[in-house]
Amino acid sequence: MGRRQPVDPALRRQQFRAPRDRPSEVGFAPGQTGPALSSSNLAQLFFEASAVPCFILDLEGRLRFANERAADCLGCSSAELLGRCASELAHPEDVQGLLRSLAASAAAPSQVISHEFRYLRSDGGTVWVRGLARALPASSAEPLVLLRCTDISDLKRTQAALQESEARYRTLLDHMSEGLIQVDNNDVIQYVNDRFCEQVGYTREELLGQPAIRLLGATPQDQSAVLEKNRLRLEGVSDRYTVQIRKKSGEIIWFMISGAPVIDAGGRVVGSVGIHTDVTAERRAGEEQARLAAVLEATTDCVFTTDRAGHVLFLNRSGRRMLAVDEGAEVAHLTFAGLLSLAQRGIETQDIQAAAERGGVWTGDAALLARDGRRIPVSLVTLAHRSSEGTVEVFSHIARDISERKAFEEQMVYLASHDPLTGLYNRRRFQEALQEQLAQTRRYGARWALLYLDLDHFKAANDRLGHEGGDQLLVVMAQTLRRELRETDVLARLGGDEFACLLPNTDGPQAGRVAERVRTALKDLRVVIEGHAVAITTSVGIALCPEHGASAQELLTRADLAMYHAKEQGRDSISFYTRRLGSPQ
Repeated sequence: MGRRQPVDPALRRQQFRAPRDRPSEVGFAPGQTGPALSSSNLAQLFFEASAVPCFILDLEGRLRFANERAADCLGCSSAELLGRCASELAHPEDVQGLLRSLAASAAAPSQVISHEFRYLRSDGGTVWVRGLARALPASSAEPLVLLRCTDISDLKRTQAALQESEARYRTLLDHMSEGLIQVDNNDVIQYVNDRFCEQVGYTREELLGQPAIRLLGATPQDQSAVLEKNRLRLEGVSDRYTVQIRKKSGEIIWFMISGAPVIDAGGRVVGSVGIHTDVTAERRAGEEQARLAAVLEATTDCVFTTDRAGHVLFLNRSGRRMLAVDEGAEVAHLTFAGLLSLAQRGIETQDIQAAAERGGVWTGDAALLARDGRRIPVSLVTLAHRSSEGTVEVFSHIARDISERKAFEEQMVYLASHDPLTGLYNRRRFQEALQEQLAQTRRYGARWALLYLDLDHFKAANDRLGHEGGDQLLVVMAQTLRRELRETDVLARLGGDEFACLLPNTDGPQAGRVAERVRTALKDLRVVIEGHAVAITTSVGIALCPEHGASAQELLTRADLAMYHAKEQGRDSISFYTRRLGSPQ
């Protein structure tokens, strides 16, 4: 279209004046390019359309009439419009829709057809209008349609802005990290975001229009809870709750739902919206933690945790019993160092936590100190727990009471070196004591004596009293010897009724006096076993170091020779070793 030229209003009226001889028909006046209408029809149309753009078109979209308002809107004169086609006036994308609207109007003369389209201005701009099309009464051989247009450009811009805003809103919702679902008051799903679809494994098409309650799959209690929450939404209540959801795959997951009512402009509740946060991992972790706590409380081991400073954070039930800590009593005042016995505290500060921090774990034996003062040997495992940043914040300690094991081990050690009947050193341990004493002699020149004792007539007494009676007799002898000897003297049962005694820092005369004291004490005993009075006498042999030998075996052999010499002299006597008694072979 060219630049608009001013048109004389009188000329415009003349162009559309109807011929006098045909007032009731639509036709062309001489020299005109548009239809000539009767004056009555023309006046009526002007009256109806003067305030809005008004066009008359044939069914092929050619313009037969346009009022002044229409010409102004298009930015040209009425004369320039006449004869134009819809393809020249309407936006190319809207031409076919406009033609269909015209055809529909002609097919239904009694109806008004509404259609929105864009027409083109002479300056290249577009204007959105809503056209109301209605067929004109059949006054000519050609069907014509009256199109009255209302400018809706502002409305379209508002709609476009709203659509853009909604698109941004939808994009925001679809990119949320939580799932979102909106339902109406009948629990029918109206909207879901992409995240919710990912969470439950359904597509948006599978979810929209479906009752949300069908997604619940775990327990009837959860379904009842959701229905109750929906009822509260109708009352405008917002809250948060946790339910189980069954995914499309059948897997059960946990959702934390933050629900709120949806309220329309009139203040009515028209549904509810729920933000769904998947808390399955946290829930399972909580359940696992609860199971772990139950296991920790059920175990017979003492389990406790400490921070880096050693303060106790947790102590299980078995630990409380072991350490004599009352049930329910606070443990914050307890420390790792305080729980370890005094002999172990150095290990705690220097080794245990440091080693656990270096390698992740420390294991070993330790001892815990109970609140009542008991020292409890334990097998201890200490674990270092690191945070996501890699720093050690907490230590876990598992202590197993090994009192019985320790007692057994100590008993084994004791039996390896002691006579089980009398509790005295056995032959092996006594020989070790002799070696230690010989080392003292070599280093410092110390002198000492060795007594070798044997009960007189023990076989006859053992036959008369029986083995139990004989054992009692040996125990009495051991007790008597222990009373008569010094604390530093070493006494041992070498086997059967043979005993030996190491007397440190002792010369010959002193050894003789000790032997005499022992012989006399045994002879003076009045022992009654199983109703039998038993007299005890002993023969004692003495060997001196270093005079009589430089090895344990030499000294034991020569003390034994001296003891046999005492028996040959009539028993109940004492004899020192002399060279004439012989030497070991």
